[in-house]
Amino acid sequence: MVNKCTRKYLGNNWTELTCGKYKVQIKHFQEKSEHGINKGKISKFWMKDTKANKEIINFDRGWDRRVTPKTPRDAKAVYNKIIKEFN
Repeated sequence: MVNKCTRKYLGNNWTELTCGKYKVQIKHFQEKSEHGINKGKISKFWMKDTKANKEIINFDRGWDRRVTPKTPRDAKAVYNKIIKEFN
């Protein structure tokens, strides 16, 4: 399980996080929006497994690749941690 993520603010409401083997980029705002995940503050969320070089999750004002029962458990944990903190 991933306990710690390093983060880098990229500007223009973008943050990049590295959580173990996962690289995540999110676009987040101060206010909630109908375009956000669960009508929250994150309007874009992208996660890649850097070891497998595979996109795991992608949300761009709507789901392109959503969290499913087949999503690896550690990827779900990272997703939930980021949603809890930023959304």
